[in-house]
Amino acid sequence: MPSEETFLFDDPAHRPAALEKCTVSNAATTSQFEQIEDRLLRQDAVRRTAVIKRIDELGLPEPGEQYRLVTMRTFSAVEFIDYIANREPVLECAIVLYSISRLNAAKIRSLLRRRRIQRAMILVSSLRNTAAQEKEDVAMTVLKGTPGVDMFFASSHAKIFTCETAEGNFYSLEGSGNLANNSRIEQYCLDNSEPLYHFHREWLEEVKGVSEGRGL
Repeated sequence: MPSEETFLFDDPAHRPAALEKCTVSNAATTSQFEQIEDRLLRQDAVRRTAVIKRIDELGLPEPGEQYRLVTMRTFSAVEFIDYIANREPVLECAIVLYSISRLNAAKIRSLLRRRRIQRAMILVSSLRNTAAQEKEDVAMTVLKGTPGVDMFFASSHAKIFTCETAEGNFYSLEGSGNLANNSRIEQYCLDNSEPLYHFHREWLEEVKGVSEGRGL
């Protein structure tokens, strides 16, 4: 049985129509996006490492800085998003999610409604997990239709948040953690880099174009 914070659909009769047409097997031998060239960004950065309990122990990186983090207890990547948006209004952001809880989707929706995040491009994974359960429809039921949200689907396993803030910062978060609370050891990389922000936005726009061309 799913927890109270997630929607999982084993029964095809209860599977959201949008997921029905875009969900693919985790064992697929193709991403369906092979026509898009792989991307590489090389850049220098001042690196710092830390094992953290709470984000405010660390603060946010200055331009050109990179934090490498490891969390050891219950934590969610959405805490980074909340921390950034409540300190610096987010003008544009992109969220690439593999899994998200209902509670954390509601947090993102609240940031959008309060205009702490003004616009969000959201790529939702269409992959199924190893138990062959459908991905949560939380993004569809909680986030889709929220003003400022542009959502699309792709066979993605990436977990990324990247944004431009009103203070002129460009934060990007990449790591192993999903947008759902868990107590596993997770690793993250938090950058303040304008080139990295545009790097992610460019490939996401390309994937979005292919997805929309297929009616996903």
